[in-house]
Amino acid sequence: MLFDVTNKTGQWLCAEDKKFYQIQIQSRGKTGYATTKNASQSTIHPSKRKIAGKVNDKLEQKDSFEESSNDSSDNEDSQSSSDDSEATQLSIENFDQSTHLKQSQQSMFSAVSLVQSGKLSVRRAAIVSTILNKSGVKITTPSQSGVYRAVYREASKVMKTLMNTLCNSSWCIHFDGKIIKKKEHQVVLLRNEVKEVRLAVLVLPDGKATTIASAIQKTLDDYNLWAAIKMIVSDTTNVNTGSKSGVVVRLQKLFVQHGESAPVFIGCQHHILDRVLRHVCDALLGDSTESPNMNYPFVSKILKDYEMLKKDFESKAKKCTPNLKEQEVGWRDDMKFLHHLICVFKHFKNFQKIPKVNFKALPGISNARWNSRAIFALLTFILLPDERKNLQKLCEFICGQWSDAWFSDHYYRTEQYEFLLYAVNGYPKALRCFQTHWSQSPSSIHTQRSNVCAERTIKVLQDIAPLCHSSEKLNLRFIFTNKSL
Repeated sequence: MLFDVTNKTGQWLCAEDKKFYQIQIQSRGKTGYATTKNASQSTIHPSKRKIAGKVNDKLEQKDSFEESSNDSSDNEDSQSSSDDSEATQLSIENFDQSTHLKQSQQSMFSAVSLVQSGKLSVRRAAIVSTILNKSGVKITTPSQSGVYRAVYREASKVMKTLMNTLCNSSWCIHFDGKIIKKKEHQVVLLRNEVKEVRLAVLVLPDGKATTIASAIQKTLDDYNLWAAIKMIVSDTTNVNTGSKSGVVVRLQKLFVQHGESAPVFIGCQHHILDRVLRHVCDALLGDSTESPNMNYPFVSKILKDYEMLKKDFESKAKKCTPNLKEQEVGWRDDMKFLHHLICVFKHFKNFQKIPKVNFKALPGISNARWNSRAIFALLTFILLPDERKNLQKLCEFICGQWSDAWFSDHYYRTEQYEFLLYAVNGYPKALRCFQTHWSQSPSSIHTQRSNVCAERTIKVLQDIAPLCHSSEKLNLRFIFTNKSL
């Protein structure tokens, strides 16, 4: 027990308390108890410092007024000196706090940039900031949760900006799919003459045309893009190009229902060239390439003995073997390798000598990418002289109009259609495929008639998908990558 409230004759343990009690009795409880010294800014929570500063300023003004009316001029000078000292201290503390806040904001911005541009997870971005701090870099270390919130806060801002601005321009819409963690993922992006925008990731229960079209419809509703879409580019799969219920047909009908003209559909020229190459290979080599037996005999030979064949070729090559001067193609490594092998074949055809070959790793084999067979055909022609007679015509087709179209800029050109039509004229299935899917309609938007941009975007999706635990977060993280374009 601290004291006995019933003992009227008790002893006061503190003279200040006794005096305060007497003052309260005289003022009938109107007198309070407080110190005359202001609390230091460092002891006040940051969210309350502005309020506390205003209160302290008012108290200081009141005290100064009362003291000036009761004290002598000497006391006024003394008090003024004391007030100046306290004001100086307060200014220093406010400056320190402002500097600390700016450093915290800068460090958070740096951490968010690591996530957005450096392709780091939120956890790794926080760790990198901590390591930099310990290494002597003057940077505050944001927490993992702080970086996490900042990333998605910035991503939401990017999404809001896109929702307000995209409808003011004309666009070509691209989409492509990939199964990730047993779920269908569709990436949707926009392109025009000026820029490319990663619009959405659609996580779907299946890859049916009606499911994909409905999800894209919702995205167009969210961004109010029905009047802005003038062209559609996608792969020429059956799901996309079905004449009655494909994704493209469904979307075109939806545009009409919204009172807009149906966008022009352009099949991806790379995808069409891939399909044409398959028909030409089957026609020349006489083998059916239905899964699972989708490899030609020469493909199996190269897969089995590639390293040995390379060593044997390089040991026989003369030191005077010329180096090729070829144009760099800024694409995937397998496409760079294909371009190099085409240059090698053209050199051989002109000079009957194989120049120096810069061998690379073999590409993967799948029905989705038939151009990989072009690499195997050219490698077989180079490494196995006995097979050259069988592959001569196929390699000439690959290195002729087909490669010119494959490595072109894929803008609309009427003459390109005529050249390719002449090249496939002797192959009925290839001719029918080409005439069915290769559009002769001019582009509504001056942009590439290829879906490679969507293929590259799927690579971005594969990088960020393991870092996100919900479709909503994945979509925001995907949209946030627009800052790195």
